[in-house]
Amino acid sequence: KAMQPIPLHEFVARAGTQKAAGDLLGIAQCTISLALKAGRKFYVVPDEKGGWTYYLVRDRKNPSPRAATPSARRLPPGLAPPGG
Repeated sequence: KAMQPIPLHEFVARAGTQKAAGDLLGIAQCTISLALKAGRKFYVVPDEKGGWTYYLVRDRKNPSPRAATPSARRLPPGLAPPGG
C-alpha cells in the first residue's frame, strides 16, 4: 500500500524540529528552513527500507526570474549575442 506524500511543514511538526527532520532526510536544517520560507511544494514519503525520501514539485508556469532573464549571466566583453 502506497503512503500519501507528507507536506514538509507537517513532516517537520512530526519530527519535532527542522534539525530532526533534516537528520531523518539526510539534508541540512537550513535547506528545510529555506524551503519552508519560500513556500516550496516539498513532500516527504517513506521508502521501502524504512527510511524517508523527498521530492520537490516545481511550477513550470512561473520559472524563477533569474533563470528566465538572459542578462542574469554576464558575458565577457566582445561575446555579446548578435543584435544585442
